Amino acid sequence: MKKEKQPSLDLIRAVSIIAILLEHFSFSYLQFNIPGKYIPFLKFANGDWGGTFVAVFFMISGAALIYNYPTFVREGESGFVAQLKGVLRFYWKRIITIYPLFYFCWVIFYYLTSKSIKLWNWGGDWSNLWYTVFGVDGYFLHRHFNYFCVGEWFLGAIIILYLLFPLVRFCFMRLRWPSTAILTALFLLNIFRFKYNSLPNTNIFIVLIKWYDSVIEVPDSRNIITCLMYFWLGMLLITYRKRLLTCTMAIISLVLMLIMAAVPLPVYYNEIILDGFCAMLIFIMLGYIAPMVMKYAPVKKSVLFIGKYSYCMFLIHHQILYLIMPRFTGVTFNYFTSLLLFIAFTLIVLILSFILTEIVNAVMNIVMHPVKSYNRLVKRIGAIKK
Repeated sequence: MKKEKQPSLDLIRAVSIIAILLEHFSFSYLQFNIPGKYIPFLKFANGDWGGTFVAVFFMISGAALIYNYPTFVREGESGFVAQLKGVLRFYWKRIITIYPLFYFCWVIFYYLTSKSIKLWNWGGDWSNLWYTVFGVDGYFLHRHFNYFCVGEWFLGAIIILYLLFPLVRFCFMRLRWPSTAILTALFLLNIFRFKYNSLPNTNIFIVLIKWYDSVIEVPDSRNIITCLMYFWLGMLLITYRKRLLTCTMAIISLVLMLIMAAVPLPVYYNEIILDGFCAMLIFIMLGYIAPMVMKYAPVKKSVLFIGKYSYCMFLIHHQILYLIMPRFTGVTFNYFTSLLLFIAFTLIVLILSFILTEIVNAVMNIVMHPVKSYNRLVKRIGAIKK
């Protein structure tokens, strides 16, 4: 039985992809040394919008998966074999959802990059292509250079979380609160592990923490423990939505978010923790208003359209920025002209995402359903002849 769609996830996804585009668009003024005024969507009083909305994206992913997969077993099935088949179906759906479009976009921009710099092996040894094959080239870019040219590090992290999801789902459904406590402890321990560096090696715990700190290379904001924490919070938010996505909670979240955005905290804070906290506030606010705003047909159509092509927008928007923004290096902008340029940039990204996604969908439909595709083609040819 197909579950009812959650309008909150559609709205949060659409708003988040626009926010990420706006944050990267704003940063490009600094990146390409463009003078004048630009849309100030980079930092807020206690953090940055990019990190906050990345946390929102992880929460959306966790929320969507646990909502759609409370079990892997289909109705009427039971037993270990049925569970295994369900897990394999889950993995297969993730593969056909992620990789065909990713490969298609990558080939296009790999070719453009190679022609631009007149070098085909610009990513180093050809063995580095394995990172791209698995879609984790951006996530592992901190280790050494590779052929990363579409998407962001986020994609590699979410692929790892998808691989872990059957285990994560089991812990969430069977051991929810003990698992929450353990994950929170690991999250905090990872963030504040540097505090143990000055302590003497009096026990195995301190020795292991120091060893972990010496070998870990990925930034804390991209550490898979951090990503899993945000992912898990999304699972909790959607599971307890009836208690959390309320008017009272939305008002409290709005007030707290305004304070976080405008008033610097007088005490020390960790930005990674704050990113997760602000992401939850945004999730609750948007989750509450979603059923109300989605009642209006134009809003609903726009949100669903952006959500449908958000993955491709995420994959290609950086490359579109790199093609557009250097052309304005000598142009002085004000807030209005900057807004117009952002609207144009967003429309370009959305149109290209629509085209690329529909091409891949059409090809995959032929590959996955060749007989149906052939019969449909025959019918269309017959209709044209008549």
